[in-house]
Amino acid sequence: MLRKSLIPVFVALMIAVGTMGLAHARTESPIDAPITVKELTDSPEKLAAGYEMVMASGEDHAARVLVTAQKPLKNFRIVAITWADNNDPNDSTIRFKVLATLHARDMFTPDTPICAVVPMIGSIPNIGFFYTAEDGTDRLFSLNQSGRDGSLYLTAEEIANK
Repeated sequence: MLRKSLIPVFVALMIAVGTMGLAHARTESPIDAPITVKELTDSPEKLAAGYEMVMASGEDHAARVLVTAQKPLKNFRIVAITWADNNDPNDSTIRFKVLATLHARDMFTPDTPICAVVPMIGSIPNIGFFYTAEDGTDRLFSLNQSGRDGSLYLTAEEIANK
């Protein structure tokens, strides 16, 4: 009788020990980004005046995203990105390469949000938001979709082709 009652305990212990070394490569926790993204469930016509409509995709797997700046951003671009292969076995940094500019603004300000229709295909990010920070460095945030609830979130990324 004692053996039968300990079997589930041992199974749970083996599962717990076996998964201890696993870690997630990405986090869906909030990050300090100067832009916010929100998926639009209503038609863009219901937005307040002052937004710019950007059609970056005509595909079936497109998302309507409201992009808002938290502060003025120089050299703002919505870009197509792809995962960049890393040939250095000692470097585990995930980097993305900018493939094309889908939309560009010299200055993106909080009072002029963008309603963008962008492709959302697969689990590897393919859309990014690029800008030049106040210190002159180029910054890139990828647009991701949660596997838990489908919500959109941003991740700071390393740029492969600086």
